[in-house]
Amino acid sequence: MVLPQETGSEASALAALREGYGATYRIRRTPKLWIATRRDNHPDLAPTIGEPDFARFIHTLKNPPRRFSRPFPRQAS
Repeated sequence: MVLPQETGSEASALAALREGYGATYRIRRTPKLWIATRRDNHPDLAPTIGEPDFARFIHTLKNPPRRFSRPFPRQAS
């Protein structure tokens, strides 16, 4: 996967991120943040990543931080 180094074209950067990380994260862009939310409930990794800087966002996707606390227990239906 080739990711752009800068956000010159945010639409193409977003498409590349979704192609490369879409199986693991739902990725979106707001006017100020790049946001990735895990699709699984990994017990050790942060469920959401948010960064204003594109390069930092890529670094964090490649090296996700640990979760701060335990996941909420799921309630039986």
